[in-house]
This record gives sequence, structure tokens and C-alpha cells, in this order.
Amino acid sequence: MKTSSGICKCCIVGKHPEHKFDQGKEIRAKTILGMIHSDVKGPIPTKYNIFSWYVLTFIDDFSIYTWVFFLKKQYDVLERFIEFKASIENSSGRKIKYLIYDKVG
Repeated sequence: MKTSSGICKCCIVGKHPEHKFDQGKEIRAKTILGMIHSDVKGPIPTKYNIFSWYVLTFIDDFSIYTWVFFLKKQYDVLERFIEFKASIENSSGRKIKYLIYDKVG
């Protein structure tokens, strides 16, 4: 068995420094209602909720506060959003600046 005075390749790879994620490049809300994320999931199996087929969520990016609504039909999303927007803007005194919507499966 031969040894060398140099550093082996495995030691170099094992001691490789971590690459840090860039901080501050992602867009984040700076105030409540600055950015709202919304998803709809469904149809969900009837054994869990016999009256609703879809789940709609609104998440405030700043506070991570989450609102959950159960829907019978997928096309009720717009109607529920209009109700949610009016309710939350009236109660907080602020306006929703951005809405990010993602329809999931």
C-alpha cells in the first residue's frame, strides 16, 4: 500500500465548502396583504367531506396567515375570491396588492 503526502480527492470533496443561497433575491411581501398566494385542490374524495369537492386556500405572504374555503364546484373560485377580497380589505383597511393563483390537480 502506498501513501502520498498530498491530499486525496475524497478528502477535498468531503471538505468542500457549502454554497450559500442568495439572500434577498426572492420577492417577499413587505406588508400584510402585499401578496396573497391562492391554490385550489380537488376533487377530493367524498369520504372526507360529503358536501364539498374542492379546497380553496388564501395565504398572506407577510404573516403566513391562511384562510381555507370548501367549494362544491370548481367554478365557485371567482365568487369566493370576490367575497374574500371584500371581507379582508374591509376588516384590515388595506388593499390586496398582488394575487398569485395556482390551480393544483
